Amino acid sequence: MYHLQKVKAFIGPYCNAEMDAVARMAAFWNIPIIGYMAASNSLSDKKAYPTLARVSLRTTSSIAEATCALLLHYGWKKVAIVTNTGSLAFDRTYAFEEVFHARKITVIKKVLLTLFGVPVSSTALLQLKNSLAKIQISERLLFRRPLQLLGVHQIMFDEWADSKAMIASGLLHELKNSARIVICLFSNTRQSSREFLTAANAQGMSVNEFAYILPWLQAHGDIKGDIKDGSKDVTPWIGSDGSVLQKVKDQYANAVIVDDVNSFDNSIITPFLERIKDAGLTEADVDIANIYGYLYLFDALKLYALAARKVMNETGDARNLVNGRMMWNTMRRLKFSGMLGSSGVASGIVTMDDRAERAPLYRGFFVSPNIDQVMSMVHMEPTTIDNCDGVANKSGCYEIVVTDLMRDFWPSIDRKMPKDEPDCGFRGERCDFTLLIVGGALILVVILVLGGAYVLHRIMWDKLQEKRALDKLPFRIYRDDMQFIDEEQLKSMLSLGSTRTKMSNTNYGTRNHAIIGTNTHAIYHKEKRALDKLPFRIYLDDM
Repeated sequence: MYHLQKVKAFIGPYCNAEMDAVARMAAFWNIPIIGYMAASNSLSDKKAYPTLARVSLRTTSSIAEATCALLLHYGWKKVAIVTNTGSLAFDRTYAFEEVFHARKITVIKKVLLTLFGVPVSSTALLQLKNSLAKIQISERLLFRRPLQLLGVHQIMFDEWADSKAMIASGLLHELKNSARIVICLFSNTRQSSREFLTAANAQGMSVNEFAYILPWLQAHGDIKGDIKDGSKDVTPWIGSDGSVLQKVKDQYANAVIVDDVNSFDNSIITPFLERIKDAGLTEADVDIANIYGYLYLFDALKLYALAARKVMNETGDARNLVNGRMMWNTMRRLKFSGMLGSSGVASGIVTMDDRAERAPLYRGFFVSPNIDQVMSMVHMEPTTIDNCDGVANKSGCYEIVVTDLMRDFWPSIDRKMPKDEPDCGFRGERCDFTLLIVGGALILVVILVLGGAYVLHRIMWDKLQEKRALDKLPFRIYRDDMQFIDEEQLKSMLSLGSTRTKMSNTNYGTRNHAIIGTNTHAIYHKEKRALDKLPFRIYLDDM
């Protein structure tokens, strides 16, 4: 087209693979090119594609920025990524990781990815994937095995895994013990997210503790069973006949979907039909299922027209209209209204960022278990940052302002959003009192042992002291030479010769405690002074 038809500007192509090739050639020829549907994150690299602008609202990088803004709004800085094998899922995961890293959000759980068992960096792997796209090597063969990304872990399932396979893999148990905020990035968003949520609910991973974030990334028509990027989407639990599939709805209950502001309503259809009616067309003349394709194509043409008029007004040279770098530079930070109808704006306000990429205008939708349609929970709108070079810092030079549309809606006791890390830890280790109980029991045992040892020591010490005191006495009275008498024996003895002893002169209590022995066996110390020191007296008449 460039050589034969002398085409000096391109709108499209539609798909990622064709856009990659044409955009590289446009950069070589220095002619302007505007993408209106291609959503790959790699196309945002303006060093590789210096003349490419894009107006598609559903680019991977833009929805990653919106998801990141949602996470930061709720204070979630520790997240897990759940994805599947395949190049499309890898491209999406890589885009989200770049944004999370720039916004200081930590991905705390991912599966190790290795290429044939050899660790490689994500950048090298992406370059290898792009190179292999030029030759006919099956992507599934290349990316069938897990791939290692910078030593960080993520949960990865097979591209076509169902809920039973996900449960059998054991990865959900790892996820349960590692994170509470889960980002789902699948090749087939509708089908795989349904299978994953079914498996998570079966494993008891309820939304009271977990928050499942679903960036609503649609496929590019290359995945069997999925819808194309330009089609108007409906909620996954709405059947083809418009009926509610309650079992599917129950699996999505309390999940959060991130998508553009008009994703799940018909507010863009009526203005579009009104506009084509003004051009003499009817609904039968267009494919209403591909409505986003029409809207973004209109926005792309209007963007080129506005940039061309501005270049002509500033330079007055028509040759600059095909100067790719000048036109791209003019498209940066432009803002204009999309397709207009009598009842409103169909494609909304188009805001181009500092890299000539459409800035995200998204909402977070809450899936209420009691309402068929999703509910808007937050509105996310970009605001540009002054004195910022998007090419140098690889950003769009904008911030996303998040506005709450709902409050206190989460299905928990306090109606608050879950924390990215529970107070008791992911495994409950901070609230496990087993160690405290065991430690307390050990301390109590030690105290009892020490106390018992002290009492035993005191008893033995007292006996030892008594023995030492007896050993110091200057005489000995042996046990075999003594006899203790009771009251009856005492009465009998007192009745015999009571007048001859001093016993009769004592009272009854003294006699009752008398020690009676044989006076022939009592042993006395020879020295009378020792006997005089004794605190008691034993009279011979009483013995």
